Amino acid sequence: MKRYPKRQFIETNLSELINVILAFPLATIVDHHRNVVFIPLQPDELGTQLSGHVAAYNPLVNADGQEVVVVFSGEDDYISPNLVSNQYLPTWHYKKVIVRGKLSIIQDPTLAWLELVKQVEHVEQTESSPWKADSLNLQEQRMLMKQIQVFKIDIDSIEGNFKLSQHKSTEHQFAIRDALQAKKEQQVGTQKTTRNAEIIA
Repeated sequence: MKRYPKRQFIETNLSELINVILAFPLATIVDHHRNVVFIPLQPDELGTQLSGHVAAYNPLVNADGQEVVVVFSGEDDYISPNLVSNQYLPTWHYKKVIVRGKLSIIQDPTLAWLELVKQVEHVEQTESSPWKADSLNLQEQRMLMKQIQVFKIDIDSIEGNFKLSQHKSTEHQFAIRDALQAKKEQQVGTQKTTRNAEIIA
C-alpha cells in the first residue's frame, strides 16, 4: 500500500508548524466521543502544549483526561490547470497541522485565571487598544470563571500536511506562487473598484 500522504507533503519542522498555529489559531478539535468543536488555541514557547478555554456547557469539558485530535487549517488555494503552464490537472494547495494529545481541565481557579489572562493578552496583542481580562472587577472575574473552563493539551505528536506542489520543479512552484499572488492582487483591485462604484452610485 502506498504511503498517504506522500513523504514530500509531510512537514516536521516544529517552527514551521508553530507558525501555522500562530497565524491560524482557530482549531478543529475532535474528542473521544467524536464531538467536533472549533476553538482558538495558542501554543507554548516550546511547542509542547496548547491552551484554550470553552463555555462550561461545551462537550469538550467532558474530554478531561482524554486524548483529542486537533487540526489547524492554514492558507489554501485552488490550482487550476489554466493558472500556469505544465499544470495538467486541477489540484489544491493547503497547509494543515495535526496535533494529538491529552486534554486537561485546569481545576485550580487561580491557575485557570492566570492562564486565561495570558490567552487574552495573546489574542489582543495586535489590537490598537488591547482589552485586558484584569480590567474586570473581582465579582465579574468570578462570574466569568463560572461560565468557562480553561484547559491545556499536552502534545503527544504534531505533524504537518503541506501540499504545495513539492513534487514539482522549483520553477513550477515559483510560477504557481507568482500566479496566485497576481490573482489575489487582481481580486483586491476588483473589490476596490466595486466598492468605489457603490459609493459613487
